[in-house]
Amino acid sequence: MEGKFYVWTLDEIREVLKDDSEFFEAAYGIVVHGNWEGKTILQRALDDASLAARFKLDPETVPAKLTDCRARLLSVRNSRIRPGTDDKILASWNGLMLATIAEASQVLDSRSLLPTADQQDGRCQILAARNAEFLLKELRPGGKLKHSWRGGKAINEVFLRITPRRYWDCSNSIKPTSTTNGLPPQRN
Repeated sequence: MEGKFYVWTLDEIREVLKDDSEFFEAAYGIVVHGNWEGKTILQRALDDASLAARFKLDPETVPAKLTDCRARLLSVRNSRIRPGTDDKILASWNGLMLATIAEASQVLDSRSLLPTADQQDGRCQILAARNAEFLLKELRPGGKLKHSWRGGKAINEVFLRITPRRYWDCSNSIKPTSTTNGLPPQRN
């Protein structure tokens, strides 16, 4: 199940926290049916003052009690199998980002997008040019655009025209910078 590492059942909470379970259930609004696919993603439901009043506690003790409960749950969660990290770089998503940055740099009136006194190009222009340089260098071995890049290797050719088209369409909008040797290139 997606998200299993991060979610809890009411029974799991009760098993781990025992006598502190009712307090924690109130703090996080935990119910039998959960808040996501029958399980619970922990989200604070009551503030410290409300918890103190409801459980007749000194308000100053509530943060420490919650910290202790979370630490016990974290200990159990850390024994679960962690989800994998998806750290690949996708040509399609980068193409969309590149097009968005190019458009934003032309449309928005924001100091972060405009050139500063000590740099000729705006930050968005520099970011887009660096991204384009990476795509050209790493995702086009042999001149053919690849779908993804991970760990220094680009794999799977892109077959859909939308990815390279978005990338190349925005290339005319990005002003080459001195730091990227004139990248990105113009369309052929």
